Amino acid sequence: MSYWTKEDHIKLDKHNMIGKGLFSKVFKVSENEVVILTNDNAKECMSCFCQGYKHIPRMERIEDIGEFQAYKMPLYNKLTKKNFPKAWKEYVEINKALKYLRLEKWTCFAACIKAIQDNENLSESLKESLSGLFDMMASYTDEIFLDLAKRNFMVDHEGILILTDIVGSSHELEKQWSQRIKNKKASRFSM
Repeated sequence: MSYWTKEDHIKLDKHNMIGKGLFSKVFKVSENEVVILTNDNAKECMSCFCQGYKHIPRMERIEDIGEFQAYKMPLYNKLTKKNFPKAWKEYVEINKALKYLRLEKWTCFAACIKAIQDNENLSESLKESLSGLFDMMASYTDEIFLDLAKRNFMVDHEGILILTDIVGSSHELEKQWSQRIKNKKASRFSM
């Protein structure tokens, strides 16, 4: 495991933040690399147990920063139909295969694996990556949900679809939403 020096932490600020989600903030630290700060255990699962799959991002946990875990990952391209037609078709097929399953908060991963394996329009490497991810998540915890929004899929420099953030922690999601509701109520009463 490598560590970042204190000077590198200075780079993790609003000037180089390129993305922000419910659980994570993404910072561009070089032309080819980002650091993700997150409090979602799905990233830990992916970095520990899902490396080596063609469509799973290469990520390395580098350290903890406050309440967040920091992961280093390559900078991938944004998925667009125009620039990456093959990856776009795969994205559409994944959504078709899992469209009903993704609506459930506690997703049945066996059903996800079957839906992916039954889809004849997906490459074997994508089926293997998705099945490996679902199998690992099912073994690790039952607190995982699917998020198949386009923003959670990227493309590498070879045009290969990368599943950057399609799973998340239901426990963390509930905590985030509870906190937002509390903050909203508190601000309403403080007026």
